[in-house]
Amino acid sequence: MANAASSDRLLPDFYRVLGIDGDAPGEVVERAYWQFVNDWRVDGASSKHSAATLEDANEAYRVLVSPDLRGEYDAMLANGEIAAGPKEEGAASEPPLKVLSKLHPAGRPAKTHGRSGRRPFRNISILRLLTPNYLKLNLLLFGALSLSYVVVSSRMLLSPTNEALVFAGAVLAVLLLLGLAREVERRRLQSSLARSQERISTLFEHSNDAIWSLDLDGRFTAINPAGLKMLGYSSEELLDMSIGEIVQGTHLDTVGELMERGAAGEASTDVNLELFTRTGQSVAAGLTANPLREKGKLTGMLCFVRDESGRKRFQQELTHLASRDSLTGLFNRRRFEEELNLEIGRSRRGEYSSAVLFLDLDHFKDVNDVLGHAAGDELLTRFSELLLSQVRETDVVARLGGDEFTVILPHTDIEGAREFGEKLLDAIGRQELNVNGQAMPMTASIGIARIPEDGRTQEELLASADMAMYQAKEAGRNRVCDYGGELDLHGLVEKRLEWRRRIAEAVAHDLLILHAQPILDLNHGGISNYELLLRMPSADGGVYEAAQFINHAERFGMMRPIDRWVVRNGIRLADRYGGGKHRDVVFEINISAHGFNDDQLPKIIANELAAARIDPKRIVFEVTESAAISNLERANRFISDVKRIGCRFALDDFGVGFSSLHQLKNLDVDYLKIDGAFIRNLPHDTVDQHLVKAIVEVSRALGKATIAEFVGDGQTLNLLRKFGVDFAQGYHIGQPADITTFLAQEVA
Repeated sequence: MANAASSDRLLPDFYRVLGIDGDAPGEVVERAYWQFVNDWRVDGASSKHSAATLEDANEAYRVLVSPDLRGEYDAMLANGEIAAGPKEEGAASEPPLKVLSKLHPAGRPAKTHGRSGRRPFRNISILRLLTPNYLKLNLLLFGALSLSYVVVSSRMLLSPTNEALVFAGAVLAVLLLLGLAREVERRRLQSSLARSQERISTLFEHSNDAIWSLDLDGRFTAINPAGLKMLGYSSEELLDMSIGEIVQGTHLDTVGELMERGAAGEASTDVNLELFTRTGQSVAAGLTANPLREKGKLTGMLCFVRDESGRKRFQQELTHLASRDSLTGLFNRRRFEEELNLEIGRSRRGEYSSAVLFLDLDHFKDVNDVLGHAAGDELLTRFSELLLSQVRETDVVARLGGDEFTVILPHTDIEGAREFGEKLLDAIGRQELNVNGQAMPMTASIGIARIPEDGRTQEELLASADMAMYQAKEAGRNRVCDYGGELDLHGLVEKRLEWRRRIAEAVAHDLLILHAQPILDLNHGGISNYELLLRMPSADGGVYEAAQFINHAERFGMMRPIDRWVVRNGIRLADRYGGGKHRDVVFEINISAHGFNDDQLPKIIANELAAARIDPKRIVFEVTESAAISNLERANRFISDVKRIGCRFALDDFGVGFSSLHQLKNLDVDYLKIDGAFIRNLPHDTVDQHLVKAIVEVSRALGKATIAEFVGDGQTLNLLRKFGVDFAQGYHIGQPADITTFLAQEVA
């Protein structure tokens, strides 16, 4: 006892009652507990109130004080791993301290009672008399013992009769004193239990989660303040109601199963319910229920209820993002391809004919170049709204990317598709959009492909509709063309062959260009990185961005020489302009998904780095998230080979669809480049803000730095700093330009 009282930390009441240390082995706890039960049964047998108090405290402890043991307790009891406890009448099912002894790690030496863990005396009342708390009793005991000593010492002064009477009185005084000590100890224990109940009551009152108690008919018998706040009822109102009255009708069967398990004395975990508040609002709730017993008799259930509405809304938002375009709210490419495959399957079974439309806005690039990306985004949003206003509920509308849109028209033949296309062009022509105070006419080119006549797969159908759309543009734009009709296949082939010739000439004659875009270090300030972006000169003296010709290069199998050109020239450019004051500047070089299949590319990288004599850590290779995830095995092998050289990697366009967070641990990359879809509207979209924060947290946990793309204004930049993003890139930091614009004048 003395050791327990002098422990470094305040032990729980039940450990002090048992007279053991909180770190005692499991077998010591078990032995001490059953000794306590026996003592209580003897001392408290005459007081039903005292016995009920003990039982209530045990039951409340099981379900409130130790929720981490609750599930293990129920599982062990159900599996027969623990006994049901003493069988005497009125005894409860196995009390919590017995369970604690089974769950408590065994084998650790007890701190307080020697190597065996046994108490030197079993009479707890006698031991407690030796503590300062019982000073008066100690004085009485001392007096009784002194009297006994005097009697024994003075036997010669008394007659035998008087001696016997005095001695008997002394013995009686000692016995009365011991009885008094036992009564004092019992009252002290009752006081301890009362304090424990008070703490339990405090937990009940101040818990952040709702706590209900129900009788076996499902009627409320108690509810804490958090539960009243969740449902909006007063305590008096709820105590006159049953759980079925606050549950949505579709969940009544779940409530019935819950009550059946409760009546059988079984616990229920992870029960999902939709509840109604007093005002009729819906609340998504997660419920865990445990049986309630009084003196061993099942009386109802104690339920812990957590408001899951916020988590459920967040999950719905993630699900929405996984299938929706973040700018327009239309289906994204992945969801569109799923819908198109379903439509192809129905058409193959001969159920009906359908059509797919490929739409492209005319002169959209001019809007971006002249008025900026914000104006371009507004134009795309307005066009999406117009498109949705023209389709049927059964039609499927998607944005594939940029200014490319698609529509699936179920139960529509080619004539119906042409009629819809002309009607759509007429509606577009009657709209004059006002962007940034400027009136802008809007037109589009539309290509049509029949399902399944113009393609047996979604790739073939999209290619057919795409070719028809290009024919519409070649014919003067603002018109409809169908693949099986007036399509000039010869003209389209000529056009695509011309693209092939241009790309091949640019690669062969070293005409491709690398522009640089600065990346700002948000932690230390200053430009620390540059991304090298591919460009190709056009016949009119301008340049094509990569998005304008890469699709053609992929179609004609020309990505391998382009990847090799980009790697060679990117490393050489870094060597040429990365000296002097910029010797620590990092250069980011893009590699396509086709690079993963080029076994020679890691060797080319190693040779170029050796020739340039620059630190490999200054080179970061960017691969897109979709490319890496779709070919994970090859991507990991390529990344591993190049990282052995000393280079680093960034995962570009990260977060689109939020579909690959679980794959991050399988990709040995150093940076995550957060896709611009989450950044463009960051100051005004709380969902984007939550997602960016989540990406930052995951990145930090995995030891990866974050780079935000498409940063267009100071407000966005400030938010990124606040969220803990490491780097920022976008027009607000600097537009892509020739590398000499940034570095040449400062090279030492």
